[in-house]
Amino acid sequence: MHHILLTGANSFIAPFVLKQLIKNNCRVTAVSRQIPVSMSSAVTFLPVDLSRIECVLGLPRDVDAIIHIAATLPVPGTGVAQMVANNIIATQNVIIFAKQSKARKIIYTSTRSVYGKVENAIVDEMTAINDPSTYGLTKYAGEVMLAHEHSAFSSVAIRLPGILGYKAKRHWIPDILEQIMDGRRINIYNPDAQFNNAMHADALGRFICELLTRSWSGFHAFPIGAGNCLSVKAVVERLICRLESSSQIEIGPSIRNTYTISSHIAMNRFGYKPERLENILDQYADEFSGAFHAR
Repeated sequence: MHHILLTGANSFIAPFVLKQLIKNNCRVTAVSRQIPVSMSSAVTFLPVDLSRIECVLGLPRDVDAIIHIAATLPVPGTGVAQMVANNIIATQNVIIFAKQSKARKIIYTSTRSVYGKVENAIVDEMTAINDPSTYGLTKYAGEVMLAHEHSAFSSVAIRLPGILGYKAKRHWIPDILEQIMDGRRINIYNPDAQFNNAMHADALGRFICELLTRSWSGFHAFPIGAGNCLSVKAVVERLICRLESSSQIEIGPSIRNTYTISSHIAMNRFGYKPERLENILDQYADEFSGAFHAR
């Protein structure tokens, strides 16, 4: 039985990852500053501030792999110092711990925000980093530190797309679903732009478990996305239809460059099996509708 250390136990995606780890009979130690509202009895939880090295070095040393999810997101009220402490220093401490424990693999959830201003039509692992935000910089710093330790353990940085699932935030699709449920008018831009910047959190959990079974050497960073593209307008139309809403679409002027995501490295080298975007949207819409009507 593999012993997995999972950071960011209070994060949105952690429950989805934990569900898959438990399903795969992993022994899990999960950490975060605050105790999660709900936690499976199959998981050992420890309250830990990852930005304090003395706390991190007190963790169990017999872990086989680390899934490093913990991060501070760029939400209102978050300062640079907080992101530096929780995204850079915390990752540095996790790396120090990995080198002193028996862990030989780190799976790091990074972000497409590392790319900054994208000028390419397709984003892949070779896309240039171009003036990222503070959040993107702090997550990229974690990638750089992992790359520097490429001979100490195997690691990957998954540059996540918009993650959908119950309680999803920070993505335009959750933002419009409430409007669709209320039958409000939906304003969209770039209606013909191709879109695959989405993944369900369940699929992320499955992919992380797949990575735990695989062997590789060194450090690799790559983006992932849905298995096919739909136009922005088609995405909204499908959600309106799925939710049986009376919402109408209003199209505004194009306001930014758009791009799609290539998952070829994740697929060819790491066993990623992208879901069709239609299935991702349907699953998320059904979850959202169920939660909406249960209020």
